[in-house]
Amino acid sequence: MKNRVLVVILAIFILSGLVNVVGAAEKKLERILYMLPRGKAMLDDGYFIVPEVMGYFAEEGLDPKMEGTVGATDCTKLVASKMAEVGAPSPYVHIVSVLSGMPVKMCFQMDQINIFGFAVRPNSGIKSIADLQGKKIALGSGGWSVISDPILMNAGVDPKSIKYIVAGEQRAQITWRGQADAVLTWEKEYQTWAGQGLAFEFLAGRDIVQYPGNGFVFHVDVIKQRPDIVIGFCRGVAKGLIFSRENPEAVAEMLLEANPALKDVGFEQAVVVVRAMNFITRSEYSDAYGLGVHIPELWEKLQDDMLKTGTIGRKIPVYDYFTNEFIREINNFDKEKIIQDAIHYQFHEPSHIPLRYKEKYPKLYEELYQKAVEYKKTHPESIWNE
Repeated sequence: MKNRVLVVILAIFILSGLVNVVGAAEKKLERILYMLPRGKAMLDDGYFIVPEVMGYFAEEGLDPKMEGTVGATDCTKLVASKMAEVGAPSPYVHIVSVLSGMPVKMCFQMDQINIFGFAVRPNSGIKSIADLQGKKIALGSGGWSVISDPILMNAGVDPKSIKYIVAGEQRAQITWRGQADAVLTWEKEYQTWAGQGLAFEFLAGRDIVQYPGNGFVFHVDVIKQRPDIVIGFCRGVAKGLIFSRENPEAVAEMLLEANPALKDVGFEQAVVVVRAMNFITRSEYSDAYGLGVHIPELWEKLQDDMLKTGTIGRKIPVYDYFTNEFIREINNFDKEKIIQDAIHYQFHEPSHIPLRYKEKYPKLYEELYQKAVEYKKTHPESIWNE
């Protein structure tokens, strides 16, 4: 009798476990909308593609959809109106948005440095940002002047002396043709242009002044009522950044597969773009306190400079712009597992497998190589077969 009872109890435990597994498998992911501060077709977004491909967003119960915008404040407006859950504005645009009354707050400052600067043609004679006094600068949107003005001011340039040319997605091309003297751009973007034959020289804003970088903003109601969305989305991104540090080549392959129209950039240059992302998303502060941390002093400096340029008319406490309350929980995941995911990523093109694998992981290199060869054979539609 005792044995029969044990069997029944065991059966109940097994069945309840099966129910839990099935329930987890059938759990519907929550669709959320993530708005970029620019157009969509670029190689900037390895931080998003990795968690999408590797299932890190799904682990958080989320299914984010990424969309582009046109106007400078479009992504914050969409979040403020609750038409999107997440936006990724520059800190300049975010400050303007908050001061205009938008109920949004940044919860994860992904970029840890001032990523913006100006690209100029080789042999243009422009050697520094100070040389831009009185020049023509191409912008993607008229509102982007809020980004360029403080950087120019710190270089000793009077922003009022600048003639801005709003050229949208063609701003690199018109600058290359000489219709503008410089173009406002950022880390990851100008490296992508180089792969497309527009090898500009980059004048880095961070060499002039250090400001905070772009990050993820949420409606204050979402922060209060759905912190799981905030933590889940940002944790997925944080996992993607750890993955990228370990295997930038894998991220480059993912990006080109997600953006086949940009295949002409080339795999090697795409790796350069990914390495730029790895560089700008890391700082001594993020190493100490966690990915996505905000540094108050940099926000104070930016707000002060925007007041000096006349971009804003008043100041508020900088903690009204951001919060670090979720940083610890966002970074609470098994980083070693992510590193192993990156090391064992299955490439789809044999030539993309890092040569360092031959020495560090010779057996794994052979396994990945053979599987990549087989993948190309069984997937004729792959962009790597073109």
